[in-house]
Amino acid sequence: MFLPTRDHHIQLADAARMTRRFRETRPNGERGGAFHSGPILELLDQPGCAAMRYYHALGAYGRPTLVLVGVDVSNDDLTDGVVLDLMVPCPPFCALPNELNASERPKGKQPYRAVPLALPKRDHHITLDAAAAMTRRYREAFPDRVKGGAFLAPQLRELLAQRDCLALRYYYALDEAAKKTLVLVGVDPEGADLTDGALLEMSIPCPPYCAGINELNASLGSAEMRRLEFAVTAASL
Repeated sequence: MFLPTRDHHIQLADAARMTRRFRETRPNGERGGAFHSGPILELLDQPGCAAMRYYHALGAYGRPTLVLVGVDVSNDDLTDGVVLDLMVPCPPFCALPNELNASERPKGKQPYRAVPLALPKRDHHITLDAAAAMTRRYREAFPDRVKGGAFLAPQLRELLAQRDCLALRYYYALDEAAKKTLVLVGVDPEGADLTDGALLEMSIPCPPYCAGINELNASLGSAEMRRLEFAVTAASL
């Protein structure tokens, strides 16, 4: 199934409602994380890459994270290419309170830090085997939840091309149907969210818009995976 065209842009007020909806259901949980722009652009610059897909995953000690992979024009994951994880988590590396991470923007002098925590350096690259183990852990823990989604490459490039944007931060959110999704925002060198710039949501969900069966979305051994792919191909002829 090919990826549909989609305008991922979203207004700040709408994005704020979605992230607040998620925080209200998990007040003490993870809010999101961030990836430095360099590895994201490396992923998008792969030949034939038309989109970036994220898979929900569980890391060490069950901590939620994302695995990122390129997607070609046929909606297949580029699993032989760049695969990213090891995001910078929020908390503790959060922006100062804003519409996307707090119920209201604080006013006046605050009793805590006056500047956001700058994102630490991190190599987000991960092996396919390690990524597969993390996405499988999530699917086994939450078999009925959405596996992930995709964002089209041109709109990601637009976000990353903003002045002073050195990273991409994602916030977990819930749409009106209470399904888990993401809101994306640029991050400046000091770790602050660029909330006055491009904001992206409306990701293309998986399911139904999933890649062909691979290590990141199915709990099958390689031989069994090939047999199932052959059966699916034969049935479509």
